[in-house]
Amino acid sequence: MNRQKGLSLSTFLLWCVIVFVVAMISISIVPSFMEYQSIKSAVNRITHESGNYSSVAEVREAFRKQAEIDRIKTLTADELKINKEGAVIIISFDYDKRVKLVGNVSLLINYKWKTH
Repeated sequence: MNRQKGLSLSTFLLWCVIVFVVAMISISIVPSFMEYQSIKSAVNRITHESGNYSSVAEVREAFRKQAEIDRIKTLTADELKINKEGAVIIISFDYDKRVKLVGNVSLLINYKWKTH
């Protein structure tokens, strides 16, 4: 007796729904994550050029310029936490991003980072 192997239609449809839901969530999250990476990159550039800045105000202005270039809209220069320890500038940020998924369902992502 030959036994049939493979997926049934209901199992196939279930897998299609799962893949679709994961894809929709990923499509919604990727832009937010890319902006987070842009913010990290801008902060890193400013930190590596820290010898060029003598005050916190100059660091904020450098971030404003970098944010304009990178089209960063989520975080402003005033929301950065900037500490100067001797010649070393330490910049950190912590913000929440709400990503709308479907209808009244959304995902809250907390992004935080600190330079070393």
